[in-house]
Amino acid sequence: FEESTFQLVTFGQPRVGDEAFAKWFDVRFGEGRRFVNKEDPIPVVPAWRMYFHHSAREVWFHDSAWRLCDLTGEDEQCIKNNYEWKEENIKLPAHDPRVQKAIADHYTTSYAQSLGALFPGGGECVVASCLRQCALKECGPDNCGGVCGVCPEDNECTEAGECIMATPSPSASVSLSCTQTPSRTPSPTRTPSRTMTPSRTPTLSRTMTPSS
Repeated sequence: FEESTFQLVTFGQPRVGDEAFAKWFDVRFGEGRRFVNKEDPIPVVPAWRMYFHHSAREVWFHDSAWRLCDLTGEDEQCIKNNYEWKEENIKLPAHDPRVQKAIADHYTTSYAQSLGALFPGGGECVVASCLRQCALKECGPDNCGGVCGVCPEDNECTEAGECIMATPSPSASVSLSCTQTPSRTPSPTRTPSRTMTPSRTPTLSRTMTPSS
């Protein structure tokens, strides 16, 4: 999670840590959205008196309106100080209408109604004009006028929506020409000739003196 690319959105989230944890979470993952519906009792537990603390940023639905709360996570103008579900009501039986009303505010349908009141149509479900078709696709059209994704610079998108390595065009090919340098033929090695001078054999001459 060194580089977070998502935003956390919750509905009816309870407090899950102390103030130090809430600040660490906001720094690491960025500003999220905690939707709180009217008198939903879950977002106010565990009690802040027990040193539990919310992370930013609360969106509180009340009186057919909504309020974007501050970055503290415990805005005094939001559900923390405007909660009508008092501590003494904890002792009421489960079938008490006040208990049932508070619990009903935590239902998914109640959150859907509060969200729908912010948009035209009163929160009614309508048929989408198109259905994005991006299952198992990395790129290409999404059938709704957009795209499913963009391939990296050195990739191209196939008809099946897969990013593959781009094939170089013929014009982009590089031809290499080599100039051959004639090789130098080494000159034959000259063997020095050696003249043999025959040695002179000494001749012994003997003079014969006649005897008298």
